[in-house]
Amino acid sequence: MKSKELREKRAALLPRMQTLRDKHHSSEGWTEEDRANWTKVNDEYNELSRQIEAAEQAEEVDRRLAEVQAQQQAAIGDRSVGREDTTPPLSQSQQPATEEDRELAFGAWCCRTLGLPLTRRQRDAVERTSFPIRRRTLSVPLLRTQGMTALQRAAAGVHPARWDGLLEGRALSAIQGAAGGFTVLPEQLVRSLEVALLTFGGVRATSEIIRTTTAEPLSWPTANDTSNMGRRIGESGAVDTTGVTTAEPTFRKTTWYAYKYTSDAILVPYELLRDSVFDLSGVLGAMLGERLARKTAVDNTTGTGAAEPRGIVTGSVLGVTAAAANAITSDEIIQLEHSVDAGYRVGAGYMMHDSVALAIRLLKDGEGRYIWRAGLMEGRPDTLNGRPLAINQAMASAITNSAITMLFGQLNTFKIREVGTIRLYRLEERYRDNDQDGFMAFLEQDAGPLDAGTHPIRHLQQAA
Repeated sequence: MKSKELREKRAALLPRMQTLRDKHHSSEGWTEEDRANWTKVNDEYNELSRQIEAAEQAEEVDRRLAEVQAQQQAAIGDRSVGREDTTPPLSQSQQPATEEDRELAFGAWCCRTLGLPLTRRQRDAVERTSFPIRRRTLSVPLLRTQGMTALQRAAAGVHPARWDGLLEGRALSAIQGAAGGFTVLPEQLVRSLEVALLTFGGVRATSEIIRTTTAEPLSWPTANDTSNMGRRIGESGAVDTTGVTTAEPTFRKTTWYAYKYTSDAILVPYELLRDSVFDLSGVLGAMLGERLARKTAVDNTTGTGAAEPRGIVTGSVLGVTAAAANAITSDEIIQLEHSVDAGYRVGAGYMMHDSVALAIRLLKDGEGRYIWRAGLMEGRPDTLNGRPLAINQAMASAITNSAITMLFGQLNTFKIREVGTIRLYRLEERYRDNDQDGFMAFLEQDAGPLDAGTHPIRHLQQAA
């Protein structure tokens, strides 16, 4: 089924959800059948959202596949299966490298250990890009800090299910001008890597990400002078500080280090490496990004700060304790908002696990309006109390005793520091008996809140 049809089916569920929610708050209340129907319709809504994402990705793959097949048909005489291509290479002196050249050269690097003969187009691409085909290690440069910020802003205005399609063009424009390996490596590899890190990283979508070229400790000084204020004096009056008592500002320093993470071995079958019809750089980029993001997401959320990142939940401050151990009220969510200083509420947002968000869909405010809003307009994200809602699957998934179930505040005051390259290794012989090649990546990063003592991020905790 096409993505458009799936979106129409999902939109058709919303009246049923509205009816059930209204009945829940009416004098009738819910029957057991109503409760079962509510669970069913929410499951259908979430499943359709996943199907929409998969359908959009499949449609994009079909489009790219058609383009590659057309290119292969046009160059069918360039390839000779099972024997070395002896056609003399074209002159490369005046031919600039293209994105297709980078894709071909990267594919040649991946295939080299299999003993497959390189086609004329691959050899030409290696020459044009000066690709280091004999090296076992590649340094994959990530977007600079400004480019990553642009990527996050592009993602902020659309539903996560549509990030990949929307960010394709914008991410590439952000990559342009970045120094280093972008002149050699495929942009698709970097784009797929960055989008996967963002999609599966949870807290990455809302935090400020700082990319550095080296791994030296990065310190950020802070000052808290909120206990002091100025004074009113008369016209032409002298500034007399006699008897005036002021408190000294509180100075602090937050330091980020560079902890090492690995994807572990990513095994790619011989057939995938051999058949250039597949988008190899995109496949590897997505695999690398997902594996690294899933692990760093946990540490960036609940890390202790002792020889590991200090997570956003760990670094937040109590805002509200819920009255119940297994329930959240709309009043408590409003109280959580107002536990954050008004200066930090402009542009603030919520963060929670998807299972908690499911429970929040039933809540109304004091005027009987639902505080959760579906993104009915094409591609818009869902909101809570009119504010952005970030889903973080590394947070507590159940509303239960003492669980920290919700964050609110200026989420971009949480900083993620990354060394701006990922090292990609090709494991040449280790998995040969399985007819596979192994690829392994390493990333260095740290994370923690930037809090001068004013607590820009607070949490809601369930009763014990």
